[in-house]
Amino acid sequence: MRLQCFIDYQQALPTLEALLAASQQRGFRWIGFKGWGIAHLQGCYSNPELRPLGDLDLMVRREDIPAAIEAAAECGFIPQWDNPAIKDFYLNAGYNIPCHRQDGGLFEIHHALYRDIGDNYFADILKRCERTTRNGIPIDFMDPVDLMLVLSTHLSANGEGPAKWIWLYDLLLLARGFSQEDWDLCLEYAKRAKLSLFVFTSLKMIQR
Repeated sequence: MRLQCFIDYQQALPTLEALLAASQQRGFRWIGFKGWGIAHLQGCYSNPELRPLGDLDLMVRREDIPAAIEAAAECGFIPQWDNPAIKDFYLNAGYNIPCHRQDGGLFEIHHALYRDIGDNYFADILKRCERTTRNGIPIDFMDPVDLMLVLSTHLSANGEGPAKWIWLYDLLLLARGFSQEDWDLCLEYAKRAKLSLFVFTSLKMIQR
């Protein structure tokens, strides 16, 4: 399992580096969350290479969507939206833009979060992102408390299939590193964003 995770990570790394370089050329910053975000969060996985990876998910601010699509295309990832109605859905009603590469690779550009996470909370998440760099190239990462709420919502809404166990383990590692202040903020944010049920459900699943 560890060997496969290492192989998957090494295979994904050139793609990530290319996407980061393309974003720097266009003057915007990707935001790491979900698998990539938690893999690089201090105190979770001892090495990012230990976190199993599937498709690649990165987030952008809405104003950066055109530049993000260009950056993805430069790396071989093209949105599948020949139909104008499908394009309109992905840009305005959906929360991500699936981009496919000829070798079967999938990259999802997220410009919003799941339907249960409102725009106001999403705006707060963007303000709290940690601004950092990777090999000198700017990239942001989601705040751990916000990541807890986002992953809990994602698990509750999509927690079927083998990936469920990876997401549960992600949440377990994240929860183990929380201080009392982190939990207080988590409860405060969850109540304000009306996501308490998702957090409690996910924590109950971890407990079991």
